[in-house]
Amino acid sequence: MGVGSRESGDGGEQRTQNKQHYCLLFTIPCSLFHKQQTINNKQQYMFWRKLNLQAVFILPFVLEITVTVGVVGYLSYRNGEKAVETLANALINEVGDRIEEHINYFLEIPVNITQNGQDLIETQVFNLQDMDAWLPYLIIRYQHYRNSYIDAIMITNANNEFRAAGQAKNKAGNTLTGIAVAGEKTEFQWKTYADFQTYQNSQPLGLSLDSFYATQRPWYQEAVDAKRATWISIFSRLSNEKILALNFSQPLFLPKEDDPQGVMSIQINLIKINQFLQSLKIGENGQAFVIEKTGYLVATSTQESLISQNIDDQVERLKATQSQDKLTQKVTQYLTKKMDYFTNKDNNKLVQKTFLNKPYFFKIIDLKNEYGLDWLIVVVVPEEDFMQVIHKNTRNTMILSIFALSFAVLIGILTARWVTVPISKFNQAAKKISQGHWEQKVDIQREDELGQLATSFNRMAEQLQRLFQDLSESQYTLNQYLESLPVGVVVHNPNGSIAYLNPKAKKLLNHHVIRGVDNEHLAAIYQIYKSGTEMLYPIEELPSFQALQGRKFSADDLEFRYGDHNTLFEVTGTPIRDSQGNIIRAIIVFQDITNRKQAEQVLKNYNKQLEQQVKARTAALEQANQTLQELATIDALTQVKNRRYFQEMLIQEWQRCLREQTPLSLILCDVDYFKLYNDTYGHLAGDACLKAVATALRQTVQRPGDLVARYGGEEFVILLPNTPPEGISLLAEVIRQQLHQEAIPHRESKISAWVTLSLGGASVIPTSTLSSYGLVNAADQALYMAKEQGRDRFIFSPWPHQ
Repeated sequence: MGVGSRESGDGGEQRTQNKQHYCLLFTIPCSLFHKQQTINNKQQYMFWRKLNLQAVFILPFVLEITVTVGVVGYLSYRNGEKAVETLANALINEVGDRIEEHINYFLEIPVNITQNGQDLIETQVFNLQDMDAWLPYLIIRYQHYRNSYIDAIMITNANNEFRAAGQAKNKAGNTLTGIAVAGEKTEFQWKTYADFQTYQNSQPLGLSLDSFYATQRPWYQEAVDAKRATWISIFSRLSNEKILALNFSQPLFLPKEDDPQGVMSIQINLIKINQFLQSLKIGENGQAFVIEKTGYLVATSTQESLISQNIDDQVERLKATQSQDKLTQKVTQYLTKKMDYFTNKDNNKLVQKTFLNKPYFFKIIDLKNEYGLDWLIVVVVPEEDFMQVIHKNTRNTMILSIFALSFAVLIGILTARWVTVPISKFNQAAKKISQGHWEQKVDIQREDELGQLATSFNRMAEQLQRLFQDLSESQYTLNQYLESLPVGVVVHNPNGSIAYLNPKAKKLLNHHVIRGVDNEHLAAIYQIYKSGTEMLYPIEELPSFQALQGRKFSADDLEFRYGDHNTLFEVTGTPIRDSQGNIIRAIIVFQDITNRKQAEQVLKNYNKQLEQQVKARTAALEQANQTLQELATIDALTQVKNRRYFQEMLIQEWQRCLREQTPLSLILCDVDYFKLYNDTYGHLAGDACLKAVATALRQTVQRPGDLVARYGGEEFVILLPNTPPEGISLLAEVIRQQLHQEAIPHRESKISAWVTLSLGGASVIPTSTLSSYGLVNAADQALYMAKEQGRDRFIFSPWPHQ
């Protein structure tokens, strides 16, 4: 009624221990012979028993040579691998350093140019009102740096007055060099001119763009939002969307101003980085590419384009995982799965990985700076560029190993023949003794160790014959005891198979007994289930399994199913140990408890039903109580909180703000000329108007701690914890505008064609000398002043009065 340990993990180790000194309890006691040979494992015993002595003598020579040559070959191979790793690391580091140095060099130029622009404003050489004055300066700077990857130097102010010097390709593919202007003079068209003189003479070139507003471009918006010099996200150029641009933007500040009034931006063509990477020689077949941490390619040493077209024929940036180059694609997919590379945790380490069925070395180099640039440089070199010499050494090692093994086998055969002839006689005699022929003797006329062994063997055979007779009598007595017990008894072998069942066990199992079942199939073959479920009993929870692990274990939830008959068993498992403490068997005792379990289940079901009824009645009462509490705090007409709830929360928030010394603010709202509204449209329309006002207030006041309540009639109150005076003034104006947007008609109003609100507010940090009533009174006075000053307005009343 259980199972032993499985052949894996810790269970396999335990099984090895259980099988030491293997001794049969209910079978012929020839196991005494096996016990003296100290067999640790049945499989190991079967393997070594099949080996002849000739093989045993040959194997040490073969193993010695194999191990020696193998170790030498392995160490040679490992030293070669380390040399390869060192060489690959040096090559990749050199390439990575060149790429990083080259990119950093040309990235420093835009920083210097834009910083100089800010210096010119601070020294009042130029300003941001006369933008034409910048054009000669921009032309000179561009001509100076045009060979440093700089495509354009641009500047704009907050009024979209844009000036630039550089070059651009039109959609026909022609490169135009000169200046670009957009602003009020060009009616906000982006136009190009050959030089400053043609601009003054209004002689534009053919390249132009309609509705160009520089403040809407990414290089302007990101710099203004950051309020500091920054690298802008890569984007497509307006003049030619197939060209990717990288901009460095410097927000321009006027003296003593905290907000930028313009932006100077340097535009770089990424194709120049591509051309540099393609000019590098990276080993024989290596390559490099630069990617953003979003996965988009910045540059690559392959010949592929950095842009692609989607199904709508729109230009998109190329993700490295979608690269046409298979190696780039596979490396990036690996980096995407290993997110540590994108978080800089494992970067700058040499990594060996197989891509496209070939091993590669690669390294990730972080390229980042203080201006927000965060790229990764990836250098990949195939291992085969370095491994040719190592493969040749491996072949030589294999040839030498074959010659050494052949020599070792020859020596082993000659040595084994001298030893194995007398030992084969021992083998013949031992086999016959194991079959019960105890009268066997070995006749070897030698004075060496083998002759002494023959004498000892003959004495042992005589002792085994006497012990067999004694053990047979003991076994018969034990069987009589077990068969007379009123409970089922099963004895399991260490692998979980059944070694013995008493008659009561066979009867309880309906004589459904299969002795050859091992550990893993015991529950399935015998149909042993967890009681009350359709799940086979877990192997590791069976009492026999626990017993074979060395633990005494009991369970009362085993259900044996045979045909239409189900039987519940209470089972106890106990380990059986030999004299050395090793587990050699598990004895399982079980009995039928079906009737007892059925009675327990009936009682359990009754208690469960009673408990469910009590829970259902309690939940219904709690729901009804919650509904009543909500109805008591809600205004029936407007569905906002009522005055009673407001007064409770006012006292509560007053005490909290008093403890924390935080501001508490209050706004009173009154619908202007509401009596005239009722007289004109009727009370039903007046109710609808109040609902609409309440809805507008709820939509505007959305902080979790704020409260909107009906104060009475057409008056509403808003309680605002942790809100200073400037906060309630802003909120009151938003409420007025929200109600204007609702546009509720009010033709009899004396101030507007729509329903309006008058609002009064007050704010205070509570003290022990003030009261919450004074806060309400201050807000009410402010509301009165708002009505006196013409309604449809907000008045803030300082309180306490100075």
